[in-house]
Amino acid sequence: MLAIKVALLLRLGEGGLAQEYWNAWRTPGMVNEGKEETNDPFRALAYEWAWALFDRAVCAHMRGDDALALADCRRLNEIWPRLESEAGRRGYTRPEYADSTRRNQPRPYFDFLEPVPALLMDQERRATERPHRTLPRLGGQKSPNKSERIAAFISVLDELAQGQSGQPGGVWLAGNQRVKALIAEGDGAVEPLLDCLENDKRLTRSVSCHRDFASQRRVLPVQDAANAALDEILKVHFETHAEYRAYWQKYKSMPFAERWYRTLLDDQAGRRQWMQAAANILSRTDGKVVYRWKNAPKPNATNHYTYVAESLRAKTGPSVAELLIQRALEIAPTEYRSSEDCWTFQDAADLGLMLAEWEGRVATARLGEIIRRCPILYADRENWSTGCAAVPERFAALADAMAESDDTTGLDLYAKWVSDKNLKDLEDALPGALAPLGRFPNQPSIQEASARFFQPENGDWLASSWAGRDLIRTRLVLNKAFRALILRALGDKTESGTIAFRANGEFEIRTRGSSERGTLKRDAFAPNAGESVSFRVCDDVARRLSRIEGLPRLELYWPEAKRDVVLASIVQFLNQNASELKLKPAPWPVTDE
Repeated sequence: MLAIKVALLLRLGEGGLAQEYWNAWRTPGMVNEGKEETNDPFRALAYEWAWALFDRAVCAHMRGDDALALADCRRLNEIWPRLESEAGRRGYTRPEYADSTRRNQPRPYFDFLEPVPALLMDQERRATERPHRTLPRLGGQKSPNKSERIAAFISVLDELAQGQSGQPGGVWLAGNQRVKALIAEGDGAVEPLLDCLENDKRLTRSVSCHRDFASQRRVLPVQDAANAALDEILKVHFETHAEYRAYWQKYKSMPFAERWYRTLLDDQAGRRQWMQAAANILSRTDGKVVYRWKNAPKPNATNHYTYVAESLRAKTGPSVAELLIQRALEIAPTEYRSSEDCWTFQDAADLGLMLAEWEGRVATARLGEIIRRCPILYADRENWSTGCAAVPERFAALADAMAESDDTTGLDLYAKWVSDKNLKDLEDALPGALAPLGRFPNQPSIQEASARFFQPENGDWLASSWAGRDLIRTRLVLNKAFRALILRALGDKTESGTIAFRANGEFEIRTRGSSERGTLKRDAFAPNAGESVSFRVCDDVARRLSRIEGLPRLELYWPEAKRDVVLASIVQFLNQNASELKLKPAPWPVTDE
């Protein structure tokens, strides 16, 4: 049922039907409605009517139906002030903005209409230009005149219609063919793009939203497309037009590696620019594609990756390594004041990890200076804001990096911290926060901490509610205390879930609080499509141990007697090979290795 139908009935003079429909429409929502909403239908009906016009206008704009978009925008621009005035006259509570830049400021009653003035202006422009405009084709990039080619690409950015990926999600403008064509022009496109960023007020045909069932829409301006192209060409991102211009004026005559080094050297550049420069220096290439730091394996003698900025190793006074540690210690917090200190520590830790990758063993002593600045050593975790999971993850990563260079003081510090924690304390930081327990299970301090940490009363360690956080699939299986939990679970015959089969080998596994889908090759025991088989806790745990090399295979749909035979073999294998277990390589990227 839609409230807009009440408005339509009223327009048709069907007051009785409108009242009847209104009563039926609002009844289910009475519990959540304020008194002013239940007594006065104005805002609900006005909202639905205005939203229908707005939604039609935006969709028309997206698909190029400019005549309809213009008509609806003109109508909305006329009625919006009148709707606001009437809502205020009727005494509706004025909403307030919640975002950081406008917090507590009055918000329009019909705030989803805020894009209308800009959209109307753009549609008026299109109506004026339409009779005289010819759009250049994308093939114009083959024109021998570079300036004309770039100008042609920029001129058609207002026709850019890139869809949104995911909800919530965003519009990846850099993936659009028109923007890619500009990116391919390289530095030659920077000046025209800067001019576009500073002066172009046109809108694209691309629209973003948080969720399609929510009313807010953002029609992306051409400036966003210019921004996306500049980010890819310059390999940096800034918040303001002036910052892009200043960066280009300062570094346009230098090669990329030198730009990054000079930025890291610049005391005034600040944390955000230092982080971008460092990540660019640690970027790597396979000869075809350039990958940012951590987006591809670390270059070594056995793989085909090399550092893009390898030439910077020749820099001295200061070296790249000296600059990395200098900036890390400049931004690392020394006390906890707010959740912002979590993010500054994350960046400081990342600089330390980059240092360890770039410089190896030489960097170990300096990592200890960073790890001791970690807020988890001196701050109350209960005061952290949501999203600070990066702190225990980076703490663990620094401890690992130090241990890889034979400095175990970081592991000892980590072990002391983690030993009195439980699963709930770390649930938003798994599995990364537990990596040292699987990477260095034989370190005495880690063994002692593991024995205290991996206790049944400290959490449901073997749950698989989140596929990416399934601890059984990580290196923790090499940890004796964690493996004891596994061995106990391999004897648990409690029913855990079902596996159901569909056509084409598809299956769905359902357990308490989780589900998993996939395909498999049928064997002699596979049920027919439409059938389901129950399995136990022990079966589920055994199946998820598949990363251990040489472990007998178990399928959830096998007859229970067959599963019991395999379970006995798995338990025997784990007991006999406890000190020599080996894991199959995990797919890239690896979060616990």
